[in-house]
Amino acid sequence: PSVYKLLVICTEPDKTHPLMSAIIDAFAIDKDSVAFCSLFQFEQLQGDLPELVWSTLGDIKVADNVNFLSSPSLAVLNHEPDAKKSLWKQFCAYRK
Repeated sequence: PSVYKLLVICTEPDKTHPLMSAIIDAFAIDKDSVAFCSLFQFEQLQGDLPELVWSTLGDIKVADNVNFLSSPSLAVLNHEPDAKKSLWKQFCAYRK
């Protein structure tokens, strides 16, 4: 299994967006257990994925057995309460 609990597939601006750490805190995941990568890096990945994968690039292709969360970019998410709710609902569905 992966040493990380969460893999975030995102752009550099999303990675450094203030909302990123707020969301990771809300997910109650230790920041040392989070890895970040670009879509290109993700597509090159081999081996085990963490228990949770979150894309701020919208829907992307992942294996059926992956717990996958999808959201718009954080700049968009920051101003769209419905998008935040959708992300939270996805997260809660996997936590059960």
